[in-house]
Amino acid sequence: MKKYDVIVIGAGPAGYPAAIRAAQLEASVAVVEKNELGGVCLNKGCIPTKSLIHAANLYEEINQGKKMGIEANPKIDLAKLILWKDSVIKRLGLGILSLFKSYGIELIKGSAFLKTPEMIEINGQEEIKAKKIIIATGSSSFIPKGFEIDHRRFITSDDVLSNFFIPKDIAIIGGGAIGCEFACLFNKLGAKVSVYEMMEHLLPGESLDVGEYLENSFKKRGIEVFTNREINLSELSTEKVLISIGRKPNSENLGLKEIGIEMNEKGFVTINERAETNVPGIYAAGDITGKGLLAYLATYQGVIAAENSRGKEEKINYSLIPSCIFTDPEIGTIGKREEGSLVGRFPFLALGKSYAENRSEGFIKVIAEKESEKIVGGQIVGEKATELIAIITTAIRAKMNIDEFSQVIYGHPTFSEGIKEAILDLKKKAIHLPKSSSANQ
Repeated sequence: MKKYDVIVIGAGPAGYPAAIRAAQLEASVAVVEKNELGGVCLNKGCIPTKSLIHAANLYEEINQGKKMGIEANPKIDLAKLILWKDSVIKRLGLGILSLFKSYGIELIKGSAFLKTPEMIEINGQEEIKAKKIIIATGSSSFIPKGFEIDHRRFITSDDVLSNFFIPKDIAIIGGGAIGCEFACLFNKLGAKVSVYEMMEHLLPGESLDVGEYLENSFKKRGIEVFTNREINLSELSTEKVLISIGRKPNSENLGLKEIGIEMNEKGFVTINERAETNVPGIYAAGDITGKGLLAYLATYQGVIAAENSRGKEEKINYSLIPSCIFTDPEIGTIGKREEGSLVGRFPFLALGKSYAENRSEGFIKVIAEKESEKIVGGQIVGEKATELIAIITTAIRAKMNIDEFSQVIYGHPTFSEGIKEAILDLKKKAIHLPKSSSANQ
């Protein structure tokens, strides 16, 4: 029986970084994966969607070039588009495999089952042992009762990305991040799109003004939005119906209950701030924990799990996890919201860079505590919001106050200048806002 210092179950955005970090700390490491390296994120999630979204954005930009004097007549070659998506996935998958080889990580293909807290059975046959085990098996599409999926007309995001198509029209059930990203993608590629969300606004996990701004932007683009509404699938007549209501943990058939690992009623594994389960020597990271279904959070948790499996005492800080949504306009948020705080605002409409690139939708908000004036949050809707939010996240991590943050100098013309203006607006000092527009008069 082979023995390792650390065994990681799952090679997605939590599992493979956990394996690499453990190997960096001189552990002997094996990774058990029954599907493809990179997990859902690489193969049926983050990477393929962003590859397609980039292509759709490029297609739209070329079509909009006429106002800048650029004449073109772009056409979509669906077969080549799919090849492009697949080539990106393949290249990154090979990159992970190369990293495993460089660190001496053993990849074991197959299904894992925990026989004991130190022993794993592979495909019901081979057994391997480890001093520490990290569970990183991810999540899959959640289909509620009454929503029958035939994988032809009624589909999930997995179906879309496994066999990409451009429908004549599509109804998207669920106005969260995944549903809204697909709404933008299909709208830009020429499909008629409608989005149904049972909560008050799109992106119910975000603030009302963020959700409402995106909803208004969608409507301008011709995307129909129905909020505060439950939908009966029999009411729909669209060519395709995408069910995008949430995710469920891949915690079944792993032997977790059998060895006493604590899970909540939905099957998510319970962990503490060190990524430990209640069973000594077993850690969990990523979607399986239900702490936030985000690839970058999964990586963060996976690295901490690996470090603690090697004797360190690291803790997860969830206050520094941004939300990044790749709609158009993009959305990036972090930290506290407005209640009882100082708020600085600045619209993209007042940025020179926005006009130069014909991308003037959106706004930037920076939030600070009233007494300490420490930066505690931010919300960005607009071009490159998913990149820009890292600036505010860094300020929060550095515990910067308003005056310290306002001393940062940004290049011109850039979108990041809007952050500087929003910071200045916290004390009514914004240069490119009229006096009456300042947020905290």
